[in-house]
Amino acid sequence: MNQILIIAFPLMVMMFVSSITPGPNNLMLMLAGIRFGFARTLPHLMGVTVGAVLIICLTCAGLGALLLGHSQVVDCMTIACALYLLWMATRILGLKGRSDPTGDRADRSRPMRFHEAVLFQFVNPKVWTMAVAASGIAARFPYPPAVSMTVVGMTTALVNTPCIALWAACGKILRRRLEDARNRRFFNGSLALLVLLTAVWIAWPVLARSPAWAAMRVHPNAAL
Repeated sequence: MNQILIIAFPLMVMMFVSSITPGPNNLMLMLAGIRFGFARTLPHLMGVTVGAVLIICLTCAGLGALLLGHSQVVDCMTIACALYLLWMATRILGLKGRSDPTGDRADRSRPMRFHEAVLFQFVNPKVWTMAVAASGIAARFPYPPAVSMTVVGMTTALVNTPCIALWAACGKILRRRLEDARNRRFFNGSLALLVLLTAVWIAWPVLARSPAWAAMRVHPNAAL
């Protein structure tokens, strides 16, 4: 057991940093905690972990390399994730819904279901980046592939779950402080801006390679 912990320590550190830092999943979980509370967010939370474990295991098995080897598929997944985040930003601002994120009775929205959270991980670039890094670490394990995959999967579940649960719990705490309409509007605007910037950050590598952007760099006055 001690040997496994020593070998898996770099994986645990990488998984902790990847799981605790802001990203699409953590922002969505915090928003869900604000709108629906921690208990109703649990299926969403567990779906994130299961989806991440599934993708990491697929990557370790070599199937992820086949998918990531097709740049067009990766670009489509990246844009899909960015578009979803843009849609979520409009929801936060109230452009697509008239209710506030603290759970107003007029709000007919619901938390993300377990299977929806699992499927969302397949278009989340941060999860794929984490999966590639994890598979690289697992390749150096002195174990058969099945054992290495099991260690990686268990480590992901053990480290990822409490990290993302912290974001959902923070949303639950913030829920109590957003009863004032003024505070709620300020928070909605700040969170929507953060989600928007995240969407741009995710989509930027794809947009920067687009022919339109290349044309603008060659002829900067063309758009004027």
